[in-house]
Amino acid sequence: MADDVSAGELDRRLEAHERRTDRIHAETDKRITDLAKDTVPLALYQQGERDRDREIQRLDNEHEQDVKRLRDEIKELRDRPQMTWARWLGVLTVAAAFLALAVQAYGTLRGAK
Repeated sequence: MADDVSAGELDRRLEAHERRTDRIHAETDKRITDLAKDTVPLALYQQGERDRDREIQRLDNEHEQDVKRLRDEIKELRDRPQMTWARWLGVLTVAAAFLALAVQAYGTLRGAK
């Protein structure tokens, strides 16, 4: 059949299309780069980059300080005793209350007979 396209012809057309696309993208990229060179003065661009670098450095320093503060808090919490004096007092108070309740219930049961 004369109207059928061969695999070789499809391959050649695809390669030609890819070359054209690469060329067009390269030209467009060059035009954008040239426009940026003409539009933005070098000193202004460099100042923007320095400002960006300083801001990144400041954020890194803040992050390091936050991490150090969190590590210090975690270390402090690990070093803190689990059962403090106030907790022991609370446990003893609850135990005494249960004991008093048991004695009262026992007395009530003995008196009910």
